[in-house]
Amino acid sequence: MFKRIAVHDLLDLEKTLKQRRWQELRPRVHVSYFYRENDDGMSAALLHYEADARVAAHEHIGYENIFILHGSQQDANGIYKKGSLLIHSKDTIHDVYSKDGCLALAIWQNPVQFI
Repeated sequence: MFKRIAVHDLLDLEKTLKQRRWQELRPRVHVSYFYRENDDGMSAALLHYEADARVAAHEHIGYENIFILHGSQQDANGIYKKGSLLIHSKDTIHDVYSKDGCLALAIWQNPVQFI
């Protein structure tokens, strides 16, 4: 496990997209982990949604904190633009869509379960 993580220039979209290692999470949605404790533990990552990307309905097993760094995403409760902070509690169910693309910092207590 790590003792400290320092990230510079996170708000520089072009630099962040270029310098991070990305893997596909869902079609048109990529993830770059800062840490991931194990398959069922806490993790933190950047989520990059391409335009018209969607994450299907899923349930939160623990808390999820989302901070929108660029662009926007939406769910049934509203549209969340740059600077928005979302905190989802355990047992929250939703799906997420990004019309124009989005970069978000995500911190999960536990991984989500897709429905």
